[in-house]
Amino acid sequence: DLLRATEAFICPALALIMIGTNDSGGVAPDVYTANLRRIVEISIEMGVIPVLSTIPPQRLTAWHTARVTEWNHIIRGMASYYDLPLWDYWLAMQALPNQGLDTDGIHPSVPPDGKTAFFTPGNLQYGYTVRNLTALQMLRAVMSVM
Repeated sequence: DLLRATEAFICPALALIMIGTNDSGGVAPDVYTANLRRIVEISIEMGVIPVLSTIPPQRLTAWHTARVTEWNHIIRGMASYYDLPLWDYWLAMQALPNQGLDTDGIHPSVPPDGKTAFFTPGNLQYGYTVRNLTALQMLRAVMSVM
């Protein structure tokens, strides 16, 4: 039946969820937690497995560093509470030059050739390339147990 096949095609099985400090702005931690919880619960209600991602570091001020730590604590706790897959992007960035950040201290770095989906040793020294690779690795890991 064409309708059933179409519904299966447009209904995702997984959702990679990354809500970073830029996206959350200056909201209070309890608001961030409530919003993330609602996203997780809506995903689950819709039959979608939410995969939560930690957020990358920020190198602006001590407040930003603390906020990243706090947000990642909330994200890890939410993944644990709901027994969800955790994509630890923050951890993957730690060994990269400048923690995988661009010179602005906020955004992930991009390789000089701009090819963030070319997983060469050189390009894997940049934050966006590592994000793309670890996202694919997480999808593969989750789908292998479905």
